[in-house]
Amino acid sequence: AIPLTDFFVGASAKLKRHVVCPVVDYLNHDSKVSSDIAYEYFADKFAVRVIGGFRAGEQACINYGESRSNDALLQYYGFVERDNPHDTYELEILQHLDAEAAAAGEVLQVTLSRKGPDGSSLAKLRHLLADEAECGGRKPAEMTEPLSLANEKLVWRAVTL
Repeated sequence: AIPLTDFFVGASAKLKRHVVCPVVDYLNHDSKVSSDIAYEYFADKFAVRVIGGFRAGEQACINYGESRSNDALLQYYGFVERDNPHDTYELEILQHLDAEAAAAGEVLQVTLSRKGPDGSSLAKLRHLLADEAECGGRKPAEMTEPLSLANEKLVWRAVTL
């Protein structure tokens, strides 16, 4: 049975309850589906809603929780999803870029997905790999756009280490 810790009990409830709902575990997961499972108090039953619906003969799927990576799906449900849009990888790359800083305990986490590094990771790398003139006293969070062609090449080289 699927523990319903990721679903609301009641459309407006903020509390999550742990419930075993035997029929719901027949529904498979699909990250691209938007669904809702709620207890309807006055009808005294659980309702499963799939936004967008499905046609007769199609498999009815629900989403086991927003933004679940394959790591989380494997850990909690025992499977991985092909082409999971929420699959991300956390990499510690400072050891490859600045061994002295890494040895001193500094860290640089980079988050990679199928689309590449996230914006925050790119900004941190731009800042780390920029010279003083490129930095201009700006903080990493302010480096949302490429600083220079040379800096951007260094950033992408670091990501592919």
